[in-house]
Amino acid sequence: MSELEQLEAQGRSELAEARDDAALHAWNQRWFGKTGLVPLALKKLPEMPPLERKGYGQAVNKLKEILSAAFTEAQAAAKERALEHAIAN
Repeated sequence: MSELEQLEAQGRSELAEARDDAALHAWNQRWFGKTGLVPLALKKLPEMPPLERKGYGQAVNKLKEILSAAFTEAQAAAKERALEHAIAN
């Protein structure tokens, strides 16, 4: 499993554990914040051999898209859970 595949699996796993807005916000900062894991992966780009840069950059961008979409889905699910909880009470 490549480094980026491991990051994706880790990101999805951590996101699955984030159940409320505070946890989702913390996850988003950890993964997409200024010193987040995705930006850190992008910062490795200049250090890579020139022939590998394009493929690596595309893979990091795909990782970013996948995790962003998963985060959006998790936010929607958290809002739905909160609404259901509010209606039940």
